[in-house]
Amino acid sequence: MEVNGVAEQVFKVINNAPLDDRRTLYKRIVLSGGTTMYPGFGTRLERELEKLYEDRILKGQPDKSSKNVICIEAPPRRKNMVFLGGAVYANLVKDTPTQWISRRDFNEQGIERCVQRLNQICPR
Repeated sequence: MEVNGVAEQVFKVINNAPLDDRRTLYKRIVLSGGTTMYPGFGTRLERELEKLYEDRILKGQPDKSSKNVICIEAPPRRKNMVFLGGAVYANLVKDTPTQWISRRDFNEQGIERCVQRLNQICPR
């Protein structure tokens, strides 16, 4: 199976956002998770995003540049940020039954129940 790389995915997500939000999103890319700890990951992602931005947004205009448009933050403790974010979120919604799926529901309905609930919480 062939899929797009990380830079292409980030670029696509940002450019599917409302036009007024895109500049802010490009300036606030935060790396998280263990895979982002590979040496040079952030630098490479930034370089690839700048190239995509120059080729597809600026369309090679020589008087414009992607510099200072894209900012990637790579916190040193990002390896565990995904877990920490999930833990914080779980604590915030611990008393909100609509945010949870019971073990019984999961055992009876499986992953489909999880997907259904997620679609109720975050409709497309």
